[in-house]
Amino acid sequence: MEIIRLLLIPLATWRMYRIFSTDTGPHEIFRKLRVKLGVKYAKKEDGSVDWEHWSTPDGSLAEGITCCWCASMWWGALLTLLGLFAPAWIFFLVAVSLNASALCLFFENKVYSNANSRQ
Repeated sequence: MEIIRLLLIPLATWRMYRIFSTDTGPHEIFRKLRVKLGVKYAKKEDGSVDWEHWSTPDGSLAEGITCCWCASMWWGALLTLLGLFAPAWIFFLVAVSLNASALCLFFENKVYSNANSRQ
């Protein structure tokens, strides 16, 4: 059973990082959260927001959630603690759903990248 936990945590960690660092979320909830935490998005020449280019103040919480090196440590530690101290069914509910989401994104990107390369 512990091997399964060790296999689930890395992919679940990656998915949590992606959700909070780059995903928009329903009603742009994660983008709005990043802005509230200090992420500054660039402006395009026409004055609209350039969602692809952003910056964060050094040492800020915004930097901590958007930096892969930082956020992976935070999410990895949180999910490890969840695996150690939460009831097994809660851990598996969280970890399996995050892993399913990550694998779905992987396959979606793989299918679309192959389909686009053939056109």
